[in-house]
Amino acid sequence: MKKHLFTISAVRRLIFFAMLLLSYVLQFIIIPRTALPFPLLLLIPVAVSVTVFEYEFAGLLWGLLAGVLWDFASPVTDGLYALIFPVIFLFTGLLTRYVLRNTCLTASIFTAVYSLIPSVLGLIYDKNNLTGEFILSVMRAEMLPALISSVIILIPVYFLTSAVYRRFSAERF
Repeated sequence: MKKHLFTISAVRRLIFFAMLLLSYVLQFIIIPRTALPFPLLLLIPVAVSVTVFEYEFAGLLWGLLAGVLWDFASPVTDGLYALIFPVIFLFTGLLTRYVLRNTCLTASIFTAVYSLIPSVLGLIYDKNNLTGEFILSVMRAEMLPALISSVIILIPVYFLTSAVYRRFSAERF
């Protein structure tokens, strides 16, 4: 019986890993070759939706994986996402388990807030252009479209994650 439950959890986490890896490939390999006028963030909605179902310790690990993948693709952050993402996804898992309900709205709020992180870090790294006009142009060109697209992408990802979690839940068997 225990071995069977371990297999169910392993299959569920393998599917979540495949979702995260697919979002990485889409975000950093396939989509940049298209002519989208704004960045499309896929790792954040997938990591948030997995974290709200798996909770704190798994959120820490999924955040670490997402951060390492992001840093692997980014030439400028030098491991910063691998430090930031585990902390915020641990925080997300704790909030979801003990304070907030696991709903699509909660996950959307987390995704909207976390989608601002890459743009804010980009502003910090580009210290030479920190004028009010430049910050407003970045907000219009990058932050707002990334935020809106991430929340829109989260909705189907959240329900897919929910279906996988329910299908491969240990309580079901």
